[in-house]
Amino acid sequence: MKKKVFYLITLIFLLFQHIGFGQMLNLGSIENFVIFSSNGAEANTGISSFTGDIGTDLGAVSLAGATISGNVYVADSVTAQAKVDLQATYIQLLSIPSTNSLHLPAFGGGESLATGNYLITGAGSLGGNLTLNGQGDSNAVFIFKFGGAFAVGANSEILLINGTRSCNVFWVSEGAISMAASTVMKGTLIANNGAITMASGCDLEGRLLSISGAISFGPVEAYVPSCETTIPLAFSSPCYNIILGTAEDFVHFTSSGAIGNTGVSYLIGDIGSDVGAISGFETSTIVGSFYNIDGVTEQAKIDLQAAYIQLTSVPVTNSTHAPAFGNDEILTTGVYMIGGAGSIAGNLILDGQGDSSAVFIFKFGGAFTTGANTTVVLTNCSSACNIYWIAEGAISMASSTTMKGTLIANNAANSMAAGGNLEGRMFSTTGAIAIDQIVATKMASCYCPPPIPLPINLLSFTAICGEDFITINWSTASENNSDYFSVERSTNGIDWINVGIISGAGNSSYVNEYHLDDLQQYFETSYYQLTQTDFNGSSRIYSPISVKKCIYNKADLKIYPNPGKNKFEIDFNGNIDKILWVSIYDLLGKKIYSSEVFSTSIVLENVKDGIYFLHLVLKTESVTRKFSVVN
Repeated sequence: MKKKVFYLITLIFLLFQHIGFGQMLNLGSIENFVIFSSNGAEANTGISSFTGDIGTDLGAVSLAGATISGNVYVADSVTAQAKVDLQATYIQLLSIPSTNSLHLPAFGGGESLATGNYLITGAGSLGGNLTLNGQGDSNAVFIFKFGGAFAVGANSEILLINGTRSCNVFWVSEGAISMAASTVMKGTLIANNGAITMASGCDLEGRLLSISGAISFGPVEAYVPSCETTIPLAFSSPCYNIILGTAEDFVHFTSSGAIGNTGVSYLIGDIGSDVGAISGFETSTIVGSFYNIDGVTEQAKIDLQAAYIQLTSVPVTNSTHAPAFGNDEILTTGVYMIGGAGSIAGNLILDGQGDSSAVFIFKFGGAFTTGANTTVVLTNCSSACNIYWIAEGAISMASSTTMKGTLIANNAANSMAAGGNLEGRMFSTTGAIAIDQIVATKMASCYCPPPIPLPINLLSFTAICGEDFITINWSTASENNSDYFSVERSTNGIDWINVGIISGAGNSSYVNEYHLDDLQQYFETSYYQLTQTDFNGSSRIYSPISVKKCIYNKADLKIYPNPGKNKFEIDFNGNIDKILWVSIYDLLGKKIYSSEVFSTSIVLENVKDGIYFLHLVLKTESVTRKFSVVN
C-alpha cells in the first residue's frame, strides 16, 4: 500500500491540499443537484416541481407525479462523483470556525440574525419566521451547525433581506432533518447520517443533501439557487511555534505500531507507520498517500518526537483543573496540565476571545478518553491548528466524538470509534492507531505572517550516531550578525546541558557548514537543540532533533577496507532477517545510498573523498559505522 493514492477523489485533494486564505467553499458537482443522497432512497408524493438534478448513489428513486427541470442520476459515474463532492463540502463547512456558540437551540419566532457561523452542540429547531439580515453585504454568510437532528415547524419561513442570498446559507445537522407542512426554506441543507423529510406545501430555494439517509418529499416546490456560493474557506490565523516538520502532512501516523481501519472512513491526509502494518482501508475514501517503513516515515518519526519534546517543554499555565473536562465548560487559552489520566464528556468550548493566535495545549500524565457524543467546540477565532492533546498513555475517543486538534499518545495506542469526526491529526510515538467509520482531515496550517529578518537562514540540522561519538551537523545559506552557535543535549527533552560552542560566520551570503562531535554515549535516545546567538546577545533556538541510543557491540558490524575507494565489504554478525534497510550518509547527513536488501558488498560510484556513515536499521535497533573514502 506504500504511496498508494486514490485518484478518484483528486478534486478533494485539490480543495484541501492547497487551502489558504481567500479560497471559497467549492460544492463541485453537488452545485447542480436540488436533491441528492450518497446512500438512501428518494421518494415523491403528489404533484411536485423541481428545478435541478436529482440523484442517489445507492437506492431507488421514485418521482411519480413530479415535474423535473433537470436530470435524474442513479448509481452511475455522476453520482459517484457527487458522493465525493458532498463529503468534501461537508468537511469544508465543518472546518470553518464558529462565531456564535451561545444561541439557544431554537431559532425563529420573529427573530432577526446578522451574518455568522452558528453552532448548536445538540439538536436544534426552527419555528415561525427567521430573518437573515445581510446588512447590505451580498456576500453575507449564514451557517447553522447542529450536533443532532434539525426540525422545522409548520408554516415556518426564512426571510432573506439586505443582500442575503440563499447560495450563502447552509444548514448542517448530525442527524435527521425534518420540515413540517408549508415551510418556506432558504439555503442548502445537509444531513450527516440522517434522513430528510419535506412535508406537503413546502417551498425550498436551496438543496436537500444527505450523506447517508433517505429523502422523502411532496407535494413540494424546490429549486437550486441561481447565485454562486462565495463563502471563504480558510481564515488568516497566526500559528504557534510548534514545528511538526514532515509529520504535518499526516492525518494518522505512528512511529511504531499498526494502523487499522474498520468500515468506510473519509480521510484527508497521509497515513503512515515506521514499524507496523497498515490495513482495512480498501473501501474507504483517502486523499493522500500511504507510507510504510521507508525514508518518509523515518523522517516523520524524528519530527514527531521533536514536536512531542517541544510540547512537553512548553510552560504550564494551569495545573489545578480537575481531570474531567466538558459538560458545557468554556475554557480560554492556556497550557493545561493533568498529573494523571484525564477525560472529556459532553461539550467543551474553547474560546479564543477574538485572538486568532489563541493556543490550547492539554497535557495528561496518563491516558486520555472522551465519552460518547463528546464535542469540542471552537469559538471566537480559536483554530484547530493551535490545539494539542498530549497523553502519557492511550488516547481513546468514543463513538460520535467530534474532536479538534493534534492528538499525540506517547508510548500508547490512539483510537477513534465509529461516527467520530476529527479536524486534526492522530499520532502515536509507539502504539497502534485504530479508527472505525470516521471522518478525519488534517487541518490546514495556521497562517504565519512573515517574521522579521532572521540572523541566519538554516538549511539543515542533523545528528549521526557513530561508533565512538555522535556528530552534529548543520549548515546555513546566509548569516547576518551571527556571533556563535551552541549545541545542547538532553535525555528527556526538558533538561539540557551544553555540548559545545562553534563560532558563526558573522555576515555571510554563502553556504557555511558546521559540525561538532559529542564524545558521550547513551543507552537512551539523545536529543540535540541548536541555539544561534548574534553579536548583540539576541538568540534563537531551533527545533530539537533526536538520535537513538548509540551503544552497540562493535563486533556486530564491520566495513572494510577502511579507508577504501569505491567498493566495500560489509561484515554483520547479527540477524540479517531483521534488517529493514541499509543507508549511507555523508558528513552533512545527506543520504547517498539506500537499499531495503542487505548485501555483503557495496559499490559507490562518483563519491567524493571524505567521511561517510553506514547505517543499518533493524526491527529493534539501528547500527552505524563510520568509514572513509579515499580515491
